[in-house]
Amino acid sequence: MIGSNSVVQRSNSRVNSRFPGSSKTTKHIFVTGGVASSLGKGLTASSLGHLLRARGLSVTMQKLDPYLNVDPGTMNPFQHGEVFVTNDGAETDLDVGHYERFLDEDL
Repeated sequence: MIGSNSVVQRSNSRVNSRFPGSSKTTKHIFVTGGVASSLGKGLTASSLGHLLRARGLSVTMQKLDPYLNVDPGTMNPFQHGEVFVTNDGAETDLDVGHYERFLDEDL
């Protein structure tokens, strides 16, 4: 029954019939790249998250930048690029803004 929202019981685990054979296990997708900025890694991850959420899956985004004792707001804009300011005032990478807009939630 592809396209149905019904849930079927198989071997004591709940399986969503929209995705036959899948179980409620956590899966991870890593989007990685080099040190070059503005290649579209954040937009790719945001778009993928949006598509997965549209299919009814739970999506959580995380951003990891290997900065020690600095934040994007204090770095040279030529080294880091633009800065996104969250609702709580944190200066973060611009990709966090893409995540918030594509997934329609505050991070």
